[in-house]
Amino acid sequence: MPAAYALGAAVCALAALLGSRGRTRRALWLLIAGVMVMAVGDQSD
Repeated sequence: MPAAYALGAAVCALAALLGSRGRTRRALWLLIAGVMVMAVGDQSD
């Protein structure tokens, strides 16, 4: 599922942007959510 990987990567990129601006708690949760989206996409493949 390429769409799940693209969505997960976009969420991780947003997390990196937030983390670089000092919002580390939200960035951590977004990073976890992005990895989970990619994992679900991998399982449904």
